[in-house]
Amino acid sequence: NGSVAPSSSNGSNSAHQQTVTIDEWYALAEKCTIKKEDALAALQFMADVGVVFHFRSNPDASIAASIAPKNPTNANANVSDEGGLDNVIILDPQWIADLLSTVISLKHNYIREGVLESSVLPQLWKTYPVELHQSLIALLKRFEIVLPMASAGKFIVPSMLPTDDTPLMKLW
Repeated sequence: NGSVAPSSSNGSNSAHQQTVTIDEWYALAEKCTIKKEDALAALQFMADVGVVFHFRSNPDASIAASIAPKNPTNANANVSDEGGLDNVIILDPQWIADLLSTVISLKHNYIREGVLESSVLPQLWKTYPVELHQSLIALLKRFEIVLPMASAGKFIVPSMLPTDDTPLMKLW
């Protein structure tokens, strides 16, 4: 149909799509006859001015290094950050605000005494695609909204820690 709109994760075109992968970004650019390095430069500019959000694992890397083919045996190859956050482009800044409000909220009891368990993510983020949950956790970790605990699959949410004299607060 000549459309270059990104498709949603279920394959249907959606006016409300919130994310695209970096590969989808490049495919859209290619459909518009935009070179890969120009598409990356546009992405960086749009991220710098806050129109979209994109986090590269090495923000100081040059554009040329970012678009070079990655060789997994090369020790100098870019390594994706935890959760694949560098592969996700968030198209709507409000979406991130909504994500933050799912964690920092008194409207639910998924976070008990300042601890978020991975097992509650499907309920907490039922409106977010499951395949993005690890990237969303990586985003929250990047902004220090959550901090990983030694116990696998658990995170401290500092803003949700109780202020009273609980065992966790004694450790904190």
